Amino acid sequence: MVKKPGEGRATRDAEGVGVPGAEEPGLDAPPHVLVRVERLAGLGVVAAGVAHEIRNPLQAVLALSESIAEDGDLARIHEDAEEIVSAAQRIAGILDDLSSYARAGGDAGSSTVELDEVLRAALRMVLHGRRMNGIELVEAYATGCAVRAVSSELLQVANGLINNALDAMGSAGTLTLGVGQTAGETWFRVSDTGCGMDEATRSRAFEPFFTTKPEVDRTGLGLYVVRQILESHGARVDLESVPGEGTTFQACFPSGES
Repeated sequence: MVKKPGEGRATRDAEGVGVPGAEEPGLDAPPHVLVRVERLAGLGVVAAGVAHEIRNPLQAVLALSESIAEDGDLARIHEDAEEIVSAAQRIAGILDDLSSYARAGGDAGSSTVELDEVLRAALRMVLHGRRMNGIELVEAYATGCAVRAVSSELLQVANGLINNALDAMGSAGTLTLGVGQTAGETWFRVSDTGCGMDEATRSRAFEPFFTTKPEVDRTGLGLYVVRQILESHGARVDLESVPGEGTTFQACFPSGES
């Protein structure tokens, strides 16, 4: 489905509830506005997952702290303290991931970015909000694959592509994340063994507001934003898909840009 210019939809919060008086922009909105809308929509989903992820280690910290307060055994206190430190470090790591994602589209400048680190960080971010039960993960990262880019924006791209891949597979399949260099290009790719796309869907995949998913679940901006961000870095995105077999998205950067 594609939204026509001027046909704004009510903006929804992280739980899918409409926000009174707020509308998503139409096709006539500047690209940077659409990029921000998609980032904020994704941030709401991620934040909900982060809240769940933090709850368990936080409860452990509270329980262990109470135990220490009532315990006179120094050996047990030492063990409990180590577990508290471990839980606190996990919370800090989760919040660092969330902060990195939230900075996407901000004022951060370009730097040398290792593409394998981008994919690893994006996968961690995705897994804060969803599980991969029944999904096999394959990672194939060549070394020395770096580009000049805004790392938080590439994180947004990778995050979106991984989420799309998991959506396409449902409860079973193989997710493949790869990084490499070929023919003067440095690239990263995200592949799935999901439902795939027919030619009609492939031809419209990067249109803003085009989606094959329920409207309540997506803004329809994900792949449009992926292309906008990559083009702003002088890169391109290639799409290969076969119905019933799966889909591969590959982000290609000119080599020698790092």
